[in-house]
Amino acid sequence: MAYAAGAVLSTPIYRDWTSILSSYVGTQADKTAQSVEVLVGLIQDMPQYPDRMLGVKNYLKNGSEVEAEDKFSFLIDSYNWNEMGYDGNPLDHKLPLYNQLNFEDVIEVYQKMNKNKKYAIGIVGKLSDIDQNNLKSQGKIVKVNKNSLFSE
Repeated sequence: MAYAAGAVLSTPIYRDWTSILSSYVGTQADKTAQSVEVLVGLIQDMPQYPDRMLGVKNYLKNGSEVEAEDKFSFLIDSYNWNEMGYDGNPLDHKLPLYNQLNFEDVIEVYQKMNKNKKYAIGIVGKLSDIDQNNLKSQGKIVKVNKNSLFSE
């Protein structure tokens, strides 16, 4: 049904901002309604696979450690770390926490930050190829002119 799919919970840049869950699904236009239905189902009721925690922890640790930085990016990151409330590289604080992470922590974050929250879904594609009647079952559809989103 989908060519690609993924999601990330972004850490806010500023202390008083909230995290944002961003997800995507790449699919054929005629599978859009089905893909949105699956995506909404995953957001509203997170699948639970506690046996995958070791892989999650390794992903967090390894992904954090291999981030390559040039000098300019490091300067911007240092400013952002300060805005987030860190005194130095947050990796020094996060790595020990990743080691202690358990599946109950993941569930707690999901319950607090995602479950029963409002969300918006953007769909890019040829409207005539999308089953809009089926898509309406997921919520209100607002059509946006591409010229208001994109410029040359």
